[in-house]
Amino acid sequence: MALNLDFSPLAGVIDAVTGHASSTELAIEAAAGIGAIAFAWLIARAACRRVNVDPKWKVGKGHFDRVAFPLMALVLVWAGKHVLESFQAVSFLDVVLSLLVAFAVIRIGVFVLGHVIHEGGFQR
Repeated sequence: MALNLDFSPLAGVIDAVTGHASSTELAIEAAAGIGAIAFAWLIARAACRRVNVDPKWKVGKGHFDRVAFPLMALVLVWAGKHVLESFQAVSFLDVVLSLLVAFAVIRIGVFVLGHVIHEGGFQR
């Protein structure tokens, strides 16, 4: 069975950097990604500080803002990608979205496993 890896988003970024996109388009795309991630961090931090959760509803180890930030960043970068998509190519944001999906899945998994696995040497 052959393993087919799709590197088209990365190929699109390399294509854009090597000359198919102007420096202004790349700067706009990078600013949209960085701005969305920074804004997501602020929103997640403010929202998690204002919401007081009853301890009986606590699932997982640590605070929920560790999960809220990657999810909020994923939503905001996805929205920014779809807005910019009508004006220019968004290969860089495709790669950022892939990385944010991986980051969110890892954070959710660690958050839930922190609750499932009992406190001990393995968890430290």
